[in-house]
Amino acid sequence: MRSPSILVASLISLAMASGVLAEEIVIRPKKPVNEAPKTPLPRPAPRVPTAEPDKPEAASIQTVIEIDILSPGILGDPSAQNWGKIFEDLGASVRVRNGRDVNSGVTEKVRGSLRYVTAAGLLNRNGELKFGAKTFRLEETERVEEWLKELKTYGAQGAPAGQKYWGLNGAQIAIVYQRMAQPLTIEVQGKSLPALVKLLQREAELPVQMTTATESWLQDAANDRLIAISVSGFSTGTGLAIALNDIGAGFRPVRTPEGTIEYQILPLDQLSDPWPMGLEPESSISRDRITPELFKMGVVGFEESPLIDVLSAIQTESNTPIVIDTRRCLARKIDVNTVTVSSPRKKTAWAVVVSQCVRKAGLYNTFRQDEAGRGFVLVAPFDPKKVVPE
Repeated sequence: MRSPSILVASLISLAMASGVLAEEIVIRPKKPVNEAPKTPLPRPAPRVPTAEPDKPEAASIQTVIEIDILSPGILGDPSAQNWGKIFEDLGASVRVRNGRDVNSGVTEKVRGSLRYVTAAGLLNRNGELKFGAKTFRLEETERVEEWLKELKTYGAQGAPAGQKYWGLNGAQIAIVYQRMAQPLTIEVQGKSLPALVKLLQREAELPVQMTTATESWLQDAANDRLIAISVSGFSTGTGLAIALNDIGAGFRPVRTPEGTIEYQILPLDQLSDPWPMGLEPESSISRDRITPELFKMGVVGFEESPLIDVLSAIQTESNTPIVIDTRRCLARKIDVNTVTVSSPRKKTAWAVVVSQCVRKAGLYNTFRQDEAGRGFVLVAPFDPKKVVPE
């Protein structure tokens, strides 16, 4: 961004040309007379996703699969016997029992060096066996075998791919968000992706990895670019998401078969569930508590100024970070460096000016918080399909 003083200088020059000296574009609210300064409200906490509150079990070297076939009918049901043979042939221990008052699903326990995974399946009248959200038919032997391999590798939580919350349970999500809320202490601007990964591993002690797909993606010179923006002051999760987005990449937490958490970096076009660029605040929290300086009143006005300069000036004057998703803007053929906006001279708040200007440029602004609760504004094209993990 160019210096925010450009807006001030342009406004003054316009006013002098008309014979009237204008005020600077700056908001300085008057302090109430004889009133003690108010104690600022505490920073509201971000809306952190929660999942099942299961505690992660310790990883084990060997896994034993136990299958309970819950038959609500007669124990001699031929479907139950057929299922029993299938699971026995696949190496699982099987027992058939009455399941009228038993819930289906998968659980696990660790005893010494063994992990026991128990899958309780409810048999229906059609001979289908339901394990929680998964249902199998007798002719789906290959699918059943794949599922058993998954349980043997990852335990009761199953493979993380395609699962909600990156396949993490409540305790694991809490661990990840606690780590992502820590300040990002390394400078990302001007770094290549390989250099950034080395810094994260060595200085931030973050278990982050590039996949083979990412390494192949970097072979294209168009993708091997330096990060152009700074994310100083942001927490680790949001800061990394913003920095990686600038070069078309993203990251996500991954639960390994051993139960540990790693962080994978992938090209965004190969990543359906990237870590978000900030969390959506709680709906009950007013936005002036999230970015209070942005809602102070003052006299503002300018004509035909580049949007990049306007947002830069507002960011400086309001002491509120404004993050522009330049990558997605350019994909929509919107160049914030060349598109110009105007705002009539009047008493208003920076938040109103931001909203009016970005919408004139065909963009939208949303309020976000990083994992530590810091509020900021994200400017990007409107995308109705974009869903932030809750």
